[in-house]
Formats: sequence, structure tokens, C-alpha cells
Amino acid sequence: MAPSLTRQLVESHLADGSGRLRAPLHAPLGAPLAGAEVALRVDQALMDADAATLVFMALATLGCARVAIDPALACAEAPPPVPAFEAGDALRYAQAEAWRTGVQFSRPGGGRAHHRHAARAAAPHRTLLACAAHAAAAGAVGGLAFEVSETELAAALTGAPHPTRLPPLWGVRLAGTLPPRLDAHDLVRALATRLPAQGLGGARLEYAGSGVASLPMEARLIIAREGAGRGASGSLFPADEETRRWLRAHGREPDWKSLTGEPEEDATRVVELHLDALEPMLGRGEGDQVLPLREAAATRVGRVVLGVDAGLDELRTLAAALRGRSVAPGVELAVIPGSRWIHDRARAHGALAELKAAGARVLDAECRLAPAAPAGAALLCGASPRAAGGARTFFRAGAAALAAAALAGAIADPRDLPAAAPAPEPDQGAAPDDALIVKPAGPGTAGEDRERGPGPLPLSPPLVATLRGVVLARLGDAVATEVILPAGPMVRRHHTDFAALAGHVLAGVDRGFAARARAHRGGFLVAGLGFGCGARAPRAVFALVELGVRAVIARGFDADFRAELVRQGVLALRAAAATDLDGVRAGDELEIPGLPDVLEPNRPLAIRNLTRGSQAIVRHDLAAAEIAMVRAGGRLRGLRPVGAEA
Repeated sequence: MAPSLTRQLVESHLADGSGRLRAPLHAPLGAPLAGAEVALRVDQALMDADAATLVFMALATLGCARVAIDPALACAEAPPPVPAFEAGDALRYAQAEAWRTGVQFSRPGGGRAHHRHAARAAAPHRTLLACAAHAAAAGAVGGLAFEVSETELAAALTGAPHPTRLPPLWGVRLAGTLPPRLDAHDLVRALATRLPAQGLGGARLEYAGSGVASLPMEARLIIAREGAGRGASGSLFPADEETRRWLRAHGREPDWKSLTGEPEEDATRVVELHLDALEPMLGRGEGDQVLPLREAAATRVGRVVLGVDAGLDELRTLAAALRGRSVAPGVELAVIPGSRWIHDRARAHGALAELKAAGARVLDAECRLAPAAPAGAALLCGASPRAAGGARTFFRAGAAALAAAALAGAIADPRDLPAAAPAPEPDQGAAPDDALIVKPAGPGTAGEDRERGPGPLPLSPPLVATLRGVVLARLGDAVATEVILPAGPMVRRHHTDFAALAGHVLAGVDRGFAARARAHRGGFLVAGLGFGCGARAPRAVFALVELGVRAVIARGFDADFRAELVRQGVLALRAAAATDLDGVRAGDELEIPGLPDVLEPNRPLAIRNLTRGSQAIVRHDLAAAEIAMVRAGGRLRGLRPVGAEA
């Protein structure tokens, strides 16, 4: 039996050049890849506009004159995370740094990062590190994609291997072909009904079987993109003749290389799905609760949106179904092409004219839909929940289901659409437009001094001796990232100034926290369960580092926030029971003796309360590589040249 696609790509990119992947000693039975710690060579890098600012600040902190990855692409996406005038400053800084360090820069109007990367660079047998939504779509072309933090991406851009722990692998074996009017969205939701209720838990999905060949590339891109929303760390498809045809249509046939394999040997579980037996499916609400479309049939619809994440084929499918017809009265239909290339190809095919003739509004990707509540539910495809406006209920569906709802004014079965609108033929159009791509400077000019911009990122000092400090705050359960670093225009305007950002830390619950932390030159935080939950916020961790926080002792952490703390050299320690921290109060002086020597995998640590004369035992789940990172003062500190200025 051929090895899995995942094993082939990992083994061919091992930084040590061994070409052989060994299973970890404690791998789950039947899952030889799960938990293996590897360091991989990285072929490609991708970042969106918000991430680019932090990535380039990290490169400046490391003194990196030119990146070691080609291609590396930064995309100026919209809407920006800060007000327009401040976003302009950030974009100018990012574009200047991209030009100087050897990164390609996609200017505003070029489109979302995953669209730009798929059309210009995604290829079989490539590894991709990305700080951008939906970068997992690269797996549709036979590439191994990892969504990483800004710190990890900056480290890889300097040429450092990417250390990672491989997740479990799930095989998905497809048979048959999709029925007419059904698409990849129906397949993804049907697959979700076969998965555990708690989701995939970060497993990587690998697709195989005779049904794969029947899926066009646009369908594979949707499946790989949407799989991440179900808890998958990524998806991977074989590189076959469909991959080759798609690359040829984009002017990149030389990038094609066959990739075939079977997941059974390395998979924890294999799921079989017969495409012929599928029916139209919907996802309801924020949690994308899966249900058959028939269960919501006749629900009144007031807004239908095909958003920026949708691909060209989805836009053309919608246009073909609406050809010669009109949107039902009272229904607002909005179409937002996700890139300039998609917009231009849709116009060349006549799809935009057909949509407008049917009563649709074709909007620019920079536009925001009005927040007014529609009269009825909203139906979305490739759009964020914000596109639903004030609708009490919103659903997600494929393009054909959107067309059926727009024509009927209610959720309707797309298989009942008139037969006069055949599915569009695959696009064989021109190569992607590079008009909005700013090429980087040549190697001879990349050593010029950086223009004045944001200062270096704050770094934790190396962990070289016993830690001693005061408890700066005693917090409760579920302290979200928005509480640690509040949102709002007064905070966002300082998104590159960490000395100013640090002044806002915990301001909503403890207005004196920042001043106290600075007066004590840092210290510890003590918290309950779920510390750092909510939206991912790397700036919140950098702001804590700026204030000198060296350790957070909590009953439990959000997994992403805990990982970000470790990457910045902050100890994330767990109290086994609530009573372990009962005697600890804000202002107490704590000590963790024996560091750094006692910081070892699976070894508890003692914390002495010097103020009250007591002691508690805490634990951590740091792997050996993470311990090395904390001892060094974080990932970036560990990469800085010896003797470099702070």
C-alpha cells in the first residue's frame, strides 16, 4: 500500500534530511503520525495585512535583511482592523518592508490572501506557512499547509525550520459523483454528520477514492477551506489530472507533479462517503449547525449573499441559475467577488451582467453591507456572519441553494430549479493578473536601512535563574482576550506601539494594572479556568511581555493563548485544584525556585508564597521544544544573534 500523502510530504521536507519519519514512543494505537515532533523545511509563506505588520516588526527585531523563502506573499486585505487613516500608515510600512526584505506585496483591491495564493503559487509537494484565513485551501492542490502565528512565520522567513507536532490523520474515502445542483458545501456538511460531535480536534483530513477524480478544483478548494471550520488543522488532496488541468488554466503547468497515496496506513480513522447519496444541506447560525435543507424549506429569506471567500465557479453557478430570471420581490441579493481576478473572469464570462440583470448588487470587496435587518432569514455563501446584518436567523449553503432562495424568496431545494441553466463549463481563462503585485527589490538593494516605522517587538528575558515577583492581579474564570487587551478605536490606533498598548491591559477590570506592573517591573498573573479565551490576540501577549509578566498561573488556558504565551517566553502553569491558589492574593510575593534546571517535561514545579509562608505545587504541559523556547526567552529571542541589542 502506498504511503499517505501526509507522510510523503512530511518525509520529503524534514529539515534534518533523513527522509524518514519515526513514530513517537507514545503514539496512539493505529495512528503512527499523531504526536510526532518534526522540523520541516518551508517552501512558501503567506500573510494578510494585519499579520504582515507584526511579521515585519518581528523580522526587524531579528535584524533580518532579506527573507529566505520564495515565494513569500503579503496581501493587503479589507476591511482593515484599524481606522482607515491608521491602516494607511500600517500598509505603507508593510509595503516598504516587503519591498526591502524580498516579499511580494498584493496591494488593496487584489483580493483575499487565499485566493491570491491559490491562483499564483499553490502547487503539489509544497509546504506553506500562513497567517491568513482559509490558507488551508492550498491542500486542495496537493500542498501541505499550516496556519501559524506571526512569530512562527517570521522565524521561518529567516530560514529557520518550522517545528511542529503532527496531528492525527483522518482518511476520507469518496465514491461516486455529486448529483446535479449539489456542490462541495453539501459534501462538507454531509461529512460533518459523520464526525464526532466535538469536531475533529485538529486532525488533518486526507481525501482518497474514486470520487476524488470527479471533483473539479474549485470544489476541492471549498472542501479544504471549509474543513478548517470543522476543527481540522488542514486537508490534503492528491495531485491528479484535474490538478494539472487547473494549473494549466492558470499558466502554471510546470508546477504540476503527481502526488498519490492512501491514508489507511497512517490514519486514525477512515470515513467513507458516497457522493451519489447526498442531499442539499444547510449550516445554521454561528455554530454552523448542520441540517438537511428540507427541514428549513419555505423559511422566508430577506438577504442572500455570495461573499468574498467564494470562488469563480460558485459565482458563475449563481449567475447561470439566475439567467433570464429575476430575484423575488423583497429579497436583497449581494455578490462580492473576492479578488480582482475573479471579478474580471466573471465579467469576461458575462456572469456579472447576468447577475445585475436578475436584480443582484455586485459590490467591491472593500464594501460593507448595510446592517439593517432584512425581512426574513439571511442565506450566506463564502461570507462572514456580519453579512447577515440584523437577521435573527442565518444559514449557510452552496451557490445553487442561494439561487433557489433568491428566486423563491424562501429556502428552496436547488434540485427544483428549471433545467434551463446548465452548470458552467470549467474556466480555461488567463493567468492571474499581477498588476496589483509589488515585486520586491533585488538582493543588491535589500540591505538598505529600514525606513522609520514601528519599533522592535518586546521580548522576554532568558530564563536563567529563580523567578521572583509579585502577583500583579488575581483574576477569575473565562478572562477573554478582549478583557486582557480591550478592543475599540482608542486601543486599535496603537496597534504597533506596544508601550502604549500595554497601558490598556486589563483596563476594563483593573485600571491600575499597567502602572502597578511597571512599578514592580513585572511579576505574575493568577487566574481561573479558560484564561485567554475568545478571538486570537497575539498583541495581548506582546503587551503582557512589555509589562514584564513572566508567568501566568491558572486553572486552565485557552489552547491558542497558552501557545502564544510560550512562544513569547512566558511560563503557562496550571494549578491542579482551585484550593491550590486559595491563599494567593494580589500583592503577594511569589518565588519559583530551581529554575531553569527544574523546568523539565512532566515535572511539577513548586511555588513559594514568600508573603504568607505557604507553598503550592503546579504543573505544566510543556514539551521539550517549548521548554527550550521559554528558557531562551521566546521563539524570537532564541533566534537573535548573540550580542544583538534589545
